[in-house]
Amino acid sequence: MPSNKSKQVMNKMKRELTAENKPRVVEPYQYWARVKRVVDGDTIELDVDVGFKVTFRERFRLLGVDTPEVYGVKRTSAEYKRGKAASDFVKKKIPVGSWVEVKVYSDKREKYGRWLCEIFVDGKSLNETLVKQGFAQEYMI
Repeated sequence: MPSNKSKQVMNKMKRELTAENKPRVVEPYQYWARVKRVVDGDTIELDVDVGFKVTFRERFRLLGVDTPEVYGVKRTSAEYKRGKAASDFVKKKIPVGSWVEVKVYSDKREKYGRWLCEIFVDGKSLNETLVKQGFAQEYMI
């Protein structure tokens, strides 16, 4: 069960303000996607099926979580080892070629060009699982 803080982080990221400054929940864009590559613990490359035999390959950043880095850090560092463990966990949960449900909560990309999303495997949020299992920290982008 996700922590209250985790729920608050996810809900805050899912809201936007209307012209009257009343919060409203934004309904996600929801798709099926095939895993092409797990880049690291919180970045995944997917082939998104938008219907009518149309697919797009895109990079996604898991919303509300941050895993330790595996790029730009020494391979002998503790951060690299934790990042590698997170990446390996994700690769095991969603191996290349598997189908996942992806929910995108924004029609804009973040600063590195990735779409912010939540990924579901068998109805369970991968984002929340990473935090619950200790592979990621809650994070606001």
